[in-house]
Amino acid sequence: MKHTLIATFCSLILLLSACGPAVTFKEPQPADSKNLNEIPRRLRGSYLCQSDSSILYISDKLMLHQYEGLEWVHESALDNEYRELGDTVTHIASGRSIHAERAGDSLWIPVQWNDTLFSLSFDNVLRKYQGRFFINTRYDKESWGVYMLELTRGTLEVRSISTENDWKSLKEITETAQDTVPVAVTATAKQFKEFVGSGGFSDNEKYIRLRR
Repeated sequence: MKHTLIATFCSLILLLSACGPAVTFKEPQPADSKNLNEIPRRLRGSYLCQSDSSILYISDKLMLHQYEGLEWVHESALDNEYRELGDTVTHIASGRSIHAERAGDSLWIPVQWNDTLFSLSFDNVLRKYQGRFFINTRYDKESWGVYMLELTRGTLEVRSISTENDWKSLKEITETAQDTVPVAVTATAKQFKEFVGSGGFSDNEKYIRLRR
């Protein structure tokens, strides 16, 4: 609850992916591809997330996820940083208030969060292979999380390696013996492309293009 209200009052960015991916690679993928200097024009625009109606904004350097809505909160979840008076909840330190709809002993409170999914930099690189785009985010010196973007007829899919079938397939292709998560993988360009071609990155979130 505290994080939700802080996001509402202060418009802070919530790093939803802070716990890291289930699988990491020793180097950006595909290993034989060059880094792109910017996000291609065909990907840029605004997209509506099918699962929660949040909006994904893509520019030449940035992918930003934004959500506005209502969250149901029991009044007992309010801590001593907030004061409730009627249909108003106030952040005591800043004095900023928001309107809340009461339903019995609970409140419907407006929430807003912004999550920077990707920003091109030394530690965040973008590569392309056969019309698909691969986001590579560095977690430490030899640990990269990799996600796949695929745009088809106005639907953008953001794909990850999250399912058990993905782990098993990737471990078999790369001959990785590790069983604990996160799985650290060393993959050649050929092995990575074999994994992609076999249906890897099966976990996905779909977004519908709104405008360029």
